[in-house]
Amino acid sequence: RGPTMAQVVIGLDVGTHMVRAARLRVSFRTMEVEQIVEGRVDEEPWAAIAEASRGADLVFSALRGDEVSLRRLELPAAASKRVEAILPFELDGEVPFDVQDLVLDHSVVDQGPETIRILAVAARRQVVEQHLSTLSQEGLTPREVGAGARAHLELAALVAPSETVAIVDIGHTHTDVCIADAGAPSVARTCSAGGRDVTVALARAFDVPETVAAEWKHAERYLGTFDLSLLEGEQRTAAEAVRVAADRIVREIRQTLAAHGAEGGRDVQRIILCGGGSRLSGLVEYLTSALGIEVGRLEAPAALGPVAGLDVLGGSKALSLALRGTALRKKRIDLR
Repeated sequence: RGPTMAQVVIGLDVGTHMVRAARLRVSFRTMEVEQIVEGRVDEEPWAAIAEASRGADLVFSALRGDEVSLRRLELPAAASKRVEAILPFELDGEVPFDVQDLVLDHSVVDQGPETIRILAVAARRQVVEQHLSTLSQEGLTPREVGAGARAHLELAALVAPSETVAIVDIGHTHTDVCIADAGAPSVARTCSAGGRDVTVALARAFDVPETVAAEWKHAERYLGTFDLSLLEGEQRTAAEAVRVAADRIVREIRQTLAAHGAEGGRDVQRIILCGGGSRLSGLVEYLTSALGIEVGRLEAPAALGPVAGLDVLGGSKALSLALRGTALRKKRIDLR
């Protein structure tokens, strides 16, 4: 198609709990988010996803962060043109699988006169094939398959093109943390802490089903009071349980910020929360206090046009993947 012809681009976020699709119409000068749909994995979500993807020109997806391995490697500068051939030998013994059973890709982080630093990405071939097979059964063929938390890069570049920011996507069982410096990747990690941890903590504290605890989680401000000594009885029990779960996420964010600093990265100016777990009442204030950095929930940039009624928070990763369709020639991690 010519540069002025609009294209429909789909971003697919296939999680452990939910499947989400963002439908983006892209032309030479404008972008418009037409739909963001979702469905629970345990409730056959694909009919709604397939309907939203009807007539799409391009599809982009990604493996979950717990399905990929990220390794930073330093190689002699002379090896810069032979990285693909060298990579299997460099990763042998560094990942808990036979390298022959892995799909590999890499991106250059930094190149100097004597050394080149790369980010190597590995995923089990069986996992990649299963991902592609699942999508194929629904008539979906992704042009690219991204890797975990790095799938948030396009969104980071759009919402903070000149800042150093951390996109923190709090999902059901995992949290992605992606740090971008003026849109360029720095550090990306996925940790096994998410919104369900809060639900489980409340369920255990009061010996109630998780369905009941989930309703409490969304209705009360368990993180709103920083001084727990001001609370008594059940209120304090609940707040303490939620605080323990939230602190797991705080620790993971701190570790990612430390890794970014150890790589010589600039100070992160602000943290942008997204994902379903980011809706927890009081979480923004609690993270701001705990981390000492400005924290806020994702707000859709004006470049995406009107988004009223669309779940931009929950669909942020799918939306970021759809944004790949705006820069097709850009070299990205692709495990397809």
